[in-house]
Amino acid sequence: MPSYPQYMDNFAISDDGVITAVGELDRETQANYSFEVQAMDLDPDHPRYNSTVVEIEVLDINDNPPVFRQTNYVADLPEHSDVGFVALQVNIVVDTLDYMFYEEFT
Repeated sequence: MPSYPQYMDNFAISDDGVITAVGELDRETQANYSFEVQAMDLDPDHPRYNSTVVEIEVLDINDNPPVFRQTNYVADLPEHSDVGFVALQVNIVVDTLDYMFYEEFT
């Protein structure tokens, strides 16, 4: 197991050294984990061991829905408008831990 108890609910280490996530990871809650792991041989008289620090970065996925900047949109379209006439521009905000951007759709 990771040597820092606060990560025991998030990660497990198998006997052959495979680290797996065992709890839910949410980048908005915690983006990085760093913990020390230790390996020891099975020599009962002179056990040898070594340790290393494992750093895990939780990658963000788009788990937050876009938000419209306005509640309602209304457009007036002139009669006999040309094909391709822009009737309305709708703006959304996509908000994550790392960035916020505005995307415009027509």
